[in-house]
Amino acid sequence: MTLGDARRARVERLRESDVRECVDLVVDAFGDTEDAKPRAYVLKYLIGLANGEDAEETALVARDVVEDGSDARGEVVGLVTTSISAKTRPIERDASVSPPSDAAYLANACVAKSRRRRGVGRGLLKAVEALVLDMGGCDVCLHVRADDAAAYALYSGEGYDEVARERAFSLGGLFGGKKQSPRVLMRKSIRTDGSCNFML
Repeated sequence: MTLGDARRARVERLRESDVRECVDLVVDAFGDTEDAKPRAYVLKYLIGLANGEDAEETALVARDVVEDGSDARGEVVGLVTTSISAKTRPIERDASVSPPSDAAYLANACVAKSRRRRGVGRGLLKAVEALVLDMGGCDVCLHVRADDAAAYALYSGEGYDEVARERAFSLGGLFGGKKQSPRVLMRKSIRTDGSCNFML
Protein backbone atom coordinates (compact mmCIF):
# COMPACT_ATOMS: atom_id res chain seq x y z
CA MET A 1 0.00 0.00 0.00
CA THR A 2 1.48 3.37 -0.99
CA LEU A 3 0.41 6.57 0.74
CA GLY A 4 -0.16 9.82 -1.11
CA ASP A 5 2.39 12.53 -0.32
CA ALA A 6 5.00 14.64 -2.06
CA ARG A 7 7.51 12.38 -0.32
CA ARG A 8 5.72 9.06 -0.60
CA ALA A 9 5.69 6.28 1.95
CA ARG A 10 4.76 2.62 1.74
CA VAL A 11 3.08 0.64 4.54
CA GLU A 12 4.39 -2.87 5.12
CA ARG A 13 4.69 -5.42 7.87
CA LEU A 14 7.44 -4.86 10.46
CA ARG A 15 10.60 -6.83 9.71
CA GLU A 16 13.44 -7.70 12.05
CA SER A 17 15.70 -5.31 10.12
CA ASP A 18 13.26 -2.45 10.96
CA VAL A 19 13.39 -2.91 14.72
CA ARG A 20 16.24 -0.51 15.60
CA GLU A 21 14.73 2.31 13.52
CA CYS A 22 11.34 1.66 15.08
CA VAL A 23 12.72 1.71 18.62
CA ASP A 24 14.22 5.14 17.90
CA LEU A 25 10.91 6.29 16.43
CA VAL A 26 8.85 5.10 19.42
CA VAL A 27 11.26 6.48 22.02
CA ASP A 28 11.35 9.83 20.20
CA ALA A 29 7.56 9.99 19.79
CA PHE A 30 6.60 8.95 23.33
CA GLY A 31 9.75 9.79 25.32
CA ASP A 32 8.43 13.02 26.85
CA THR A 33 4.89 11.75 27.42
CA GLU A 34 3.13 9.84 30.16
CA ASP A 35 3.11 6.85 27.77
CA ALA A 36 6.94 6.55 27.66
CA LYS A 37 8.43 3.08 28.09
CA PRO A 38 12.09 2.16 28.71
CA ARG A 39 14.10 1.63 25.52
CA ALA A 40 14.84 -2.01 26.46
CA TYR A 41 11.11 -2.71 26.87
CA VAL A 42 10.34 -1.23 23.43
CA LEU A 43 13.18 -3.22 21.86
CA LYS A 44 12.03 -6.54 23.34
CA TYR A 45 8.41 -5.86 22.37
CA LEU A 46 9.24 -4.99 18.75
CA ILE A 47 11.65 -7.91 18.33
CA GLY A 48 8.80 -10.21 19.41
CA LEU A 49 6.42 -8.66 16.88
CA ALA A 50 9.00 -8.77 14.07
CA ASN A 51 9.71 -12.44 14.76
CA GLY A 52 6.01 -13.29 14.73
CA GLU A 53 6.15 -14.62 18.30
CA ASP A 54 2.54 -13.58 18.86
CA ALA A 55 0.08 -14.35 16.08
CA GLU A 56 -2.52 -12.21 17.84
CA GLU A 57 -0.65 -8.94 17.46
CA THR A 58 1.20 -7.40 14.52
CA ALA A 59 3.03 -4.21 13.62
CA LEU A 60 3.00 -2.16 10.44
CA VAL A 61 5.61 0.39 9.43
CA ALA A 62 5.44 3.32 7.04
CA ARG A 63 8.66 3.60 5.07
CA ASP A 64 9.80 6.28 2.63
CA VAL A 65 9.75 5.05 -0.95
CA VAL A 66 13.12 5.16 -2.68
CA GLU A 67 12.50 6.15 -6.29
CA ASP A 68 15.96 5.65 -7.79
CA GLY A 69 15.17 2.25 -9.29
CA SER A 70 17.25 0.40 -6.69
CA ASP A 71 16.05 -2.21 -4.21
CA ALA A 72 16.98 0.12 -1.34
CA ARG A 73 14.45 0.51 1.44
CA GLY A 74 13.75 4.04 2.66
CA GLU A 75 13.71 5.32 6.20
CA VAL A 76 10.99 4.18 8.62
CA VAL A 77 8.71 7.18 9.23
CA GLY A 78 5.77 5.59 11.08
CA LEU A 79 4.67 2.61 13.15
CA VAL A 80 1.42 1.16 14.45
CA THR A 81 0.58 -2.08 16.24
CA THR A 82 -2.69 -3.98 16.04
CA SER A 83 -4.05 -6.54 18.47
CA ILE A 84 -6.79 -9.01 17.63
CA SER A 85 -6.92 -10.62 21.06
CA ALA A 86 -7.78 -9.29 24.50
CA LYS A 87 -4.78 -11.13 25.95
CA THR A 88 -2.37 -8.79 24.14
CA ARG A 89 -4.02 -5.62 25.41
CA PRO A 90 -3.22 -3.51 28.44
CA ILE A 91 -5.06 -4.01 31.72
CA GLU A 92 -6.81 -0.75 32.46
CA ARG A 93 -7.10 0.90 35.87
CA ASP A 94 -10.38 2.38 34.65
CA ALA A 95 -12.46 -0.45 33.18
CA SER A 96 -14.64 2.02 31.25
CA VAL A 97 -11.76 2.57 28.79
CA SER A 98 -10.78 -1.09 28.39
CA PRO A 99 -10.62 -2.04 24.71
CA PRO A 100 -13.62 -4.25 23.92
CA SER A 101 -12.89 -7.87 23.08
CA ASP A 102 -15.08 -7.82 19.96
CA ALA A 103 -12.91 -5.32 18.05
CA ALA A 104 -9.34 -5.05 16.86
CA TYR A 105 -7.22 -2.68 18.91
CA LEU A 106 -4.87 -0.17 17.29
CA ALA A 107 -2.00 0.98 19.53
CA ASN A 108 1.41 2.61 19.58
CA ALA A 109 0.72 4.77 16.53
CA CYS A 110 3.56 7.18 15.94
CA VAL A 111 4.99 9.17 13.05
CA ALA A 112 8.43 10.76 12.76
CA LYS A 113 8.23 14.42 13.74
CA SER A 114 9.58 15.44 10.33
CA ARG A 115 6.71 13.63 8.56
CA ARG A 116 3.70 14.64 10.65
CA ARG A 117 0.68 16.23 8.98
CA ARG A 118 1.66 14.73 5.61
CA GLY A 119 -0.69 11.75 5.46
CA VAL A 120 1.55 9.11 7.06
CA GLY A 121 -0.66 8.64 10.14
CA ARG A 122 -3.79 8.47 8.00
CA GLY A 123 -2.10 5.92 5.74
CA LEU A 124 -1.19 3.72 8.71
CA LEU A 125 -4.76 3.99 10.00
CA LYS A 126 -6.18 2.95 6.62
CA ALA A 127 -3.70 0.04 6.42
CA VAL A 128 -4.85 -1.22 9.85
CA GLU A 129 -8.50 -0.98 8.78
CA ALA A 130 -7.75 -2.91 5.57
CA LEU A 131 -5.93 -5.60 7.55
CA VAL A 132 -8.84 -5.95 9.98
CA LEU A 133 -11.31 -6.19 7.09
CA ASP A 134 -9.17 -8.89 5.45
CA MET A 135 -9.27 -10.81 8.72
CA GLY A 136 -13.07 -10.62 8.87
CA GLY A 137 -13.22 -7.91 11.51
CA CYS A 138 -15.91 -5.27 11.80
CA ASP A 139 -14.62 -2.70 14.27
CA VAL A 140 -11.37 -1.04 15.31
CA CYS A 141 -10.85 0.69 18.64
CA LEU A 142 -7.98 2.80 19.94
CA HIS A 143 -6.90 5.12 22.73
CA VAL A 144 -5.85 8.73 22.28
CA ARG A 145 -4.84 11.29 24.89
CA ALA A 146 -7.53 13.92 25.34
CA ASP A 147 -4.97 16.72 24.99
CA ASP A 148 -3.52 15.38 21.71
CA ALA A 149 -5.65 17.58 19.49
CA ALA A 150 -4.00 16.56 16.21
CA ALA A 151 -4.43 12.80 16.81
CA TYR A 152 -7.96 13.25 18.14
CA ALA A 153 -8.88 15.28 15.03
CA LEU A 154 -7.37 12.64 12.74
CA TYR A 155 -9.32 9.79 14.35
CA SER A 156 -12.63 11.64 14.61
CA GLY A 157 -12.21 12.90 11.04
CA GLU A 158 -11.79 9.28 9.90
CA GLY A 159 -15.03 8.20 11.58
CA TYR A 160 -13.89 7.12 15.05
CA ASP A 161 -16.38 7.96 17.79
CA GLU A 162 -15.59 8.62 21.43
CA VAL A 163 -16.85 5.72 23.56
CA ALA A 164 -15.44 6.57 26.99
CA ARG A 165 -13.04 8.96 28.70
CA GLU A 166 -10.68 7.84 31.45
CA ARG A 167 -11.25 9.16 34.95
CA ALA A 168 -8.22 10.98 36.33
CA PHE A 169 -6.12 8.80 38.65
CA SER A 170 -2.92 10.82 38.83
CA LEU A 171 -1.68 13.12 41.54
CA GLY A 172 -0.76 15.52 38.78
CA GLY A 173 1.51 18.31 39.88
CA LEU A 174 2.07 16.86 43.37
CA PHE A 175 5.58 15.74 44.22
CA GLY A 176 6.82 17.12 40.90
CA GLY A 177 4.69 14.74 38.85
CA LYS A 178 3.23 15.68 35.50
CA LYS A 179 -0.55 15.81 35.36
CA GLN A 180 -1.73 13.08 33.03
CA SER A 181 -4.16 13.78 30.26
CA PRO A 182 -7.03 11.28 30.31
CA ARG A 183 -7.12 8.67 27.59
CA VAL A 184 -10.14 8.52 25.34
CA LEU A 185 -11.41 5.20 23.97
CA MET A 186 -12.59 5.58 20.37
CA ARG A 187 -14.24 3.05 18.06
CA LYS A 188 -15.16 2.79 14.38
CA SER A 189 -17.32 0.26 12.57
CA ILE A 190 -15.52 -0.54 9.33
CA ARG A 191 -17.82 -3.30 8.06
CA THR A 192 -21.54 -2.68 8.07
CA ASP A 193 -22.82 -5.55 5.94
CA GLY A 194 -23.18 -7.94 8.90
CA SER A 195 -20.60 -10.39 7.58
CA CYS A 196 -18.27 -10.25 10.56
CA ASN A 197 -16.39 -13.43 11.33
CA PHE A 198 -13.58 -12.07 13.44
CA MET A 199 -12.45 -14.73 15.90
CA LEU A 200 -11.10 -13.04 19.04
